[in-house]
Amino acid sequence: FGDSDEYIQVITISYTKDGKTQTTTYPVTTKDYLESIVVENLQDEYTYGDDLNVDCATVAKVMASGNTKDKVQLTKDMVSGYDPYTEGNQTLTMTYAGETANEVVTVVDNVVAISIKKTPNKTTYDFGEGLDLTGAYIDVVFENGSTDRMAVTSSMVSGYDPTVSGRQTVTLEY
Repeated sequence: FGDSDEYIQVITISYTKDGKTQTTTYPVTTKDYLESIVVENLQDEYTYGDDLNVDCATVAKVMASGNTKDKVQLTKDMVSGYDPYTEGNQTLTMTYAGETANEVVTVVDNVVAISIKKTPNKTTYDFGEGLDLTGAYIDVVFENGSTDRMAVTSSMVSGYDPTVSGRQTVTLEY
């Protein structure tokens, strides 16, 4: 029956009148129809420039009864709305059996280089003095070719100990 399934049920009606019981039966057809589709196991995070990956994804029909049927491998031609060169959240539309479902995926950009553009204004400290990163900034270069310039923060820096005298090596992580 395509996207609907018909089931025949028999209803039995009994009644008593004047001490005599009558029984009759009626066939009733129940139709379970396609209500929506469900997508499972779609990869939800991609790196900038990556192709859409549907290797593990499936799509199935969801019937009005709540039952699922006809689960198949999701293919790229069932999906629209993906752009591997647009960062951030993207709403993809999957189409199967005339129904659509939406899923959100995220495209993130890779850092390909970090360079220290300016060291902190202060580079000499007294014993016990805290690290002052004022004036320090870095350039972060992403795979898409863009560059973000940002101030160096204490959460990016490790290795400084104000209770140690002498030269110290400080590590910057982004």
